[in-house]
Amino acid sequence: MGFQGNFFECVKDIIDFHQVRKRPITITNQTAILDCPIRRKSWELRHRMIKLGKELGSGSYGTVYKGALTIERKNTTVAVKVLTEMSVEASNSLWKEARVMMLYDHPNIVKMYGVANDFTPYYLVMELVDGGALDRYLEKKGSKLSVKARVNILIEAATGLEYLHTKGILFACS
Repeated sequence: MGFQGNFFECVKDIIDFHQVRKRPITITNQTAILDCPIRRKSWELRHRMIKLGKELGSGSYGTVYKGALTIERKNTTVAVKVLTEMSVEASNSLWKEARVMMLYDHPNIVKMYGVANDFTPYYLVMELVDGGALDRYLEKKGSKLSVKARVNILIEAATGLEYLHTKGILFACS
């Protein structure tokens, strides 16, 4: 791709060329020097950090896979939602939710590791919960669970909700 009299393979090469060499860049009569890049947030992952494994299920936004997340040579087993066919509004809503979820850390709240957004399809990377989604777990095993096990599930859910309430998050039941 040609840009200001130079040829580049991709946009990253254009940025690297101008930033490293401190060459001014001019767009619509505005000139700037790319001095200091905006660093990725810790939750802004790259696709190459994630390996997809077995498909676990699908939902309204895409398909969920068991996966592996590698950060600084440490592998973590995760759930990866591969996001497909989303409207701009749905995409914006999802990214907002991901940024908010990154703020929370509690044993009874699913941990959000981040979003791989360097190209599509985007990946939403979360903690892999043993037993899967609670509603499906209860559909399969609910009638076979002891009262003690059911009460434990309620206590854990209530503890997670209480934590979110202390953070100003409110839920409405419909």
